Amino acid sequence: MMEGEMAMTGSSALRVAVIGAGVSGTGHVERGAAWIHGCSQENPLFSLALQHGLGSVDKEVPKFVMSELPQMTYRGDLVPLPLRSQLQEVFYYLLDGPDSVTLKGDESSGTAPQNGFRRRDEQDGSVGSYVFSMLRGYLDNVSKQEGPEQRKLFLSILQQLVSEEFISNACSSLFDLDMDAFDSYKEFSGGDFALPTGYQAILDSILKDIPEDRLHLNQPVTKIAWMNNSDGDGQSSVKLHFQNGETKDLDAVLVTSSLGFLKHNSQTLFQPSLPDDKLRSMQKLGFGVVNKVQLQYNQPFWESDWKGIRLLWDCDSVDRLEGDWSIKDEWFKRIAFVRRVFFSEDVLETLIAGEEGEFIETLDPREIGKTIT
Repeated sequence: MMEGEMAMTGSSALRVAVIGAGVSGTGHVERGAAWIHGCSQENPLFSLALQHGLGSVDKEVPKFVMSELPQMTYRGDLVPLPLRSQLQEVFYYLLDGPDSVTLKGDESSGTAPQNGFRRRDEQDGSVGSYVFSMLRGYLDNVSKQEGPEQRKLFLSILQQLVSEEFISNACSSLFDLDMDAFDSYKEFSGGDFALPTGYQAILDSILKDIPEDRLHLNQPVTKIAWMNNSDGDGQSSVKLHFQNGETKDLDAVLVTSSLGFLKHNSQTLFQPSLPDDKLRSMQKLGFGVVNKVQLQYNQPFWESDWKGIRLLWDCDSVDRLEGDWSIKDEWFKRIAFVRRVFFSEDVLETLIAGEEGEFIETLDPREIGKTIT
């Protein structure tokens, strides 16, 4: 195993802006990956954590389910749970795609929810095109039955759910997501699971089973010469070139770098160049931004059992579900939620994706902290 960094760490594509010290005085915070998504035995990562004694389903362990967080308008009004559940059901039903025949939570129904929700076929293949065209008919009926003010509330709730999808998919628009491939990702049930010993403990457990002489740190690879030798003459098929000038002949190489790295280096990393179809696939696949913002306070001002809140902003049109505000002046409207950080009593965090996620990288961390607080 060749690792370009000085140490094997649980790195993440998330960039981080931290307000205050990097580590809280009352616990620890995760600057990168923090959760095992799916507290279920069918999740290999969760099973690995249990196998190494990093957590137990029989004990009280920190779990997080985004859909269970209350939703609040910026005026401080809480959304009633039945209404919140109804809109989540509609939205996630749509994300299941045109082939869905039942609404989640209603296995007996072969139709969509109440309020005159209907199917339409005027799509271009993107998630945004399908979901928003379906919502127009649904919300028209909401307006007729429950009035324009209720329609605006529905739109605000849906806009918050759209921002959550920006985070989940590291995208700037649902129109960038392919509907046919959207459900190819397998989601495990059980909520998200935080490790008391930190996410690095997962990687440390795996490294215990790897002999030290098989793991080489601080070995950046500059070129992969794949000779594609198939003559069976005993010659190696791949030659690795390292930054320090050394080389290594191998039978095969498994490249585990990120998509972002491949986008930037695929033309020069491989010799000969990869086939055109592989290069086109790399360039066409999206690689967006999700920024993690962590806020540390001298004293927590929230209750010890408080988990977080989801934030709603005004919205009056389906066309504005992805936001129609000035990013420079109102970037904070992309904040879908603020939640506490487990194992740290005085830290809150949020995630910001899309163009707003890129924009906050230009701001002073103190300005970010003041605005969110």
